[in-house]
Amino acid sequence: PLTSSVSFSKFSSVSLGYYDDPFVRHVVRFPVKRAPIINRGYYARVSAMRASLLSVLESCPGPCQVVNLGAGLDTTFFWLQSKHDNLVKKGLTYFEVDFQDSLTKKTGLILKKPALMTVFGPTKDAVPTVVVDGSTLVRTETYRMVASDLREVQSLESNVLAAGFSKDVPTVFLCECSLVYIRPEASDAVIQWAARATKKRLY
Repeated sequence: PLTSSVSFSKFSSVSLGYYDDPFVRHVVRFPVKRAPIINRGYYARVSAMRASLLSVLESCPGPCQVVNLGAGLDTTFFWLQSKHDNLVKKGLTYFEVDFQDSLTKKTGLILKKPALMTVFGPTKDAVPTVVVDGSTLVRTETYRMVASDLREVQSLESNVLAAGFSKDVPTVFLCECSLVYIRPEASDAVIQWAARATKKRLY
């Protein structure tokens, strides 16, 4: 699956010291060594995304939202919580949107891996979850999984709103290449939705 391939590539880059992420090794089954150009590419990609995200969150005067579209096994929230918890404590709400199967897999990893689990609670039973359409998803005050198909914008909008998205809070939309894997008209529809989804879009 695409999400696993991305995580393997990120772990390869991290394991060689290109950037720091102590969480990515907990979402891959085994180590994979990528070619230097792949490692450098992921270093550039992750560094640019994180620098942009930090810049915007630091400029936000109060509570704000992040919507990560096509989040997969991405560990950006865990990195924020561990390295920049001051920004989280300002009132951050972080939404991760992806297919139900992908988020169910990620929930299983969070509940199984102590390094991921303890970001949310001391024990498995302490991690707040909800059951949506038969699948267990992690949902806390700060971190909220949203199962949705990006190709179906009406469902995407209703599912995000049901998870607590506010149209009145400054919002950062992240999309790490996932839109290139769907048809152009579907990508355009997601971008148009993000443009109108909040009165205070930041990025």
